[in-house]
Amino acid sequence: MKTKKQQRTLALYIILLLLPIFYVNAYTKWDLPDGAKQRIGKGWISNLTYSPDGKRLIVECKNGIWIYDSHTGVEMDFIPNNGSEFYAVSPNTKMYVSVESENRVNIRSLDDESIITTLIGDTSKTWRVAFSPDGSKLATAVNDDILLWDLNTGELISTLIGHTSSVSQLAFSPDGNTLISDSWHDIVRMWDVATATEKWSLDQHRDSIKTVIFSQDGSKVVSVGKNPTRFQVMDMTTGKTHTIPYPYGINEIALSPDGKYIAIEDSKGVFLLYDINLNEKIVEYPGHKENRIRSITFSPDGKTLASGGEDELFLWDTLTGERKLAIAGHSNGCIGLTFSPDGNILATGSYEQINLWNLSLGTQQGMFYINEFYDRFETVAFSKDGNILVSQNGRYIHLWDIPLNTHLGVLTVNGGINKNSSAFLAGLEFSPDGELLAGGNEFNTAVHIWYKGRTHIDAFIGHTAGVTSVKFSPNGTILASASNDKTVRIWDVSTGSNINTLNGHLDRVHCVDFNEDGSILASCSKDNSIILWDMSNGDSTVIQSIHREEVRKIAFSNDGKHLVSCGGWEDNDVKVWDVNTGELVTTLIGHSYGVHDIAFSPNGQTLASGSLDGSVLLWDYNSILNTADKHELLAEDVNSDGVVDLQDLIFVVLQFGKTGVDNSADLNGDGVVNIEDLLLVAAALENINSAPQKITGTNVILDPNIVQQWITQSQTISNITPLQQKGLAVLEKLLLLFTPENTVLLPNYPNPANPETWIPYQLKAPSNVTIRIYTVKGELIRTIEVGQQPAGIYHSRNRAAYWDGKNEYGEHVASGSYFLTLSSGHFTATRQIIIRK
Repeated sequence: MKTKKQQRTLALYIILLLLPIFYVNAYTKWDLPDGAKQRIGKGWISNLTYSPDGKRLIVECKNGIWIYDSHTGVEMDFIPNNGSEFYAVSPNTKMYVSVESENRVNIRSLDDESIITTLIGDTSKTWRVAFSPDGSKLATAVNDDILLWDLNTGELISTLIGHTSSVSQLAFSPDGNTLISDSWHDIVRMWDVATATEKWSLDQHRDSIKTVIFSQDGSKVVSVGKNPTRFQVMDMTTGKTHTIPYPYGINEIALSPDGKYIAIEDSKGVFLLYDINLNEKIVEYPGHKENRIRSITFSPDGKTLASGGEDELFLWDTLTGERKLAIAGHSNGCIGLTFSPDGNILATGSYEQINLWNLSLGTQQGMFYINEFYDRFETVAFSKDGNILVSQNGRYIHLWDIPLNTHLGVLTVNGGINKNSSAFLAGLEFSPDGELLAGGNEFNTAVHIWYKGRTHIDAFIGHTAGVTSVKFSPNGTILASASNDKTVRIWDVSTGSNINTLNGHLDRVHCVDFNEDGSILASCSKDNSIILWDMSNGDSTVIQSIHREEVRKIAFSNDGKHLVSCGGWEDNDVKVWDVNTGELVTTLIGHSYGVHDIAFSPNGQTLASGSLDGSVLLWDYNSILNTADKHELLAEDVNSDGVVDLQDLIFVVLQFGKTGVDNSADLNGDGVVNIEDLLLVAAALENINSAPQKITGTNVILDPNIVQQWITQSQTISNITPLQQKGLAVLEKLLLLFTPENTVLLPNYPNPANPETWIPYQLKAPSNVTIRIYTVKGELIRTIEVGQQPAGIYHSRNRAAYWDGKNEYGEHVASGSYFLTLSSGHFTATRQIIIRK
């Protein structure tokens, strides 16, 4: 019996036999989240891997893993990460590493996404990984240590200790017997995998290496340092190295299977093939944007070279330099979007370019590009007739002709106080009749008005800090503007007078939007709140959002019944609010990185969300509301964020002792919130595999003492129910996760310190903790008495020990190297600190 994915792959091959395909669609319906009907864009590329038979190209992106037929470029599969972090695909392309909720590390099948094994132990600091060639072992970097895992059992085999700063590179030799590693400001080390001992080290790259590659036969190692105007070739038999100079810096590098050639993208933006023996360029590959390649790989037979940029994926004939294939649709992040007035085109802004997507045909219609390094189009808007698109990057507003697909001109911002030539948060808005264009930017205090989007006719002055958003009322008579000065101002469009100033936010205001009849104005802020303003009397209703840190964008539904919000850089979710009640209706989960913009289509049936993961999701509005009904049935989701997790435990704890009806935390309905309700939430938790250090959005920090208190209270319950017994078992499991197996002093951060630094550690048992700082000569200059601490994890800034870079006399110490020791009971450990001012 074939799996669904095998059946889909077979169907694709049948289609290929029957129908020639010349264009690779940038749209896809692979594995869409609930409520979404289309995905646009495939995410920016981070790594490329060929399957051993050369038939598949595996593309790791911010939003998941794409699998292509390497000869045709046709999509064979897509594995969305759904909030997890994907780290690596195995050399045999059968497995990948997925870091999931609560820092659990799973090894999953690339074929059907099933879990092959789960690493057993503390995986909370995993950030670099490497598979052995046969897929039996996994090396992971945790700070300055390297952990070797048995992938058959998930158990830790050994720990490689020797680096003095965070490990930055890992690579196995082709036979799997040797592991090469490097760390920041340290030498390259080679380890014997079987004995877990260091074989030898290389000191040619004392400034750390950027890339290290074994030749296919394992006879040589090619490495590029952080000062990349040369590369080193090491003979693995003799241990000798020789240096090959290169006139420019080296950004990315790949070694051909036969070891004869190196593919290089250099700091001049040139992508070429270099002969190692002849020390000369063989061929150049034109077409990539300058300094944008993120991964290069050779096909197993060496005849094809694949190169992936942030938003480009090309396949080349290795020796002739001819481009064999271009796979479209990858994007380096969507930070702004808007629908055309007829709803047929979606314009998405990203770094240096704007993409036009034809929603009717399902194709990319066009692209506008500005060759300014990391300028970004955060604001885009269509004219009323849809023929002109305006966009803002920095202090410039660009005008684009949609039918002709050309650049028309540039508007510069004048008036107000222009403190900076580069502005990011911005607003552009055409009036409903299309006569006026309003705009502002983060470093200009004025709201600017252009006639027909061409002639500057006015500047509304009043804000005392930069303008972040503008919005016309539906009838076009008034204009609302948001500002970094924490206010919203209401302007009479005809006179330019400031009608009203709305105060209520505690931090900068990011966005404003009117409902369908202009009776309500919504504003959102960095203070993580949304305020609904009654335009008839100025009354306000505050919605305290549960976004991670702030609310960046808001949009009313066309019927005005719902308000949609997103949180920006680190918030992957979109939230839907009931305007009448202010309650959360549902959370839309589907992006893998921060959602930066949202917009409804003109007919109100589609919601678009653009993410820094490089994709846009199109959500069916009616389906969203149906999904919301399903979420409401989950009683244990007491904070209504769409998932039952440790946040819900904290929500219940904060309600302890409260009485009355209609309290979502009172799960058993006995009229009081207590430990019995906590156990019901705990019973609904799944996959608790590691302990968080802090619960987002509260001041509550979980530690073994708090969890033990819950367990103790639970044990006093008479006639405990089976479901509560299950909750108690979950709490006992959670307690184990909070208690480290060993007392450890971890590397301080930042290091180098400038001058303050935090010193993380973990305690196996309760003990008195003391930190001492010494000079390199052994002179004690500072003692920090942390005091008696319970067993637990002290990693975050609000729990780790802190040194302000001063000695016992309150004087800042000089730049240089120092040593710190941590004493806890019979345990003492030492690490180096570098002060750099």
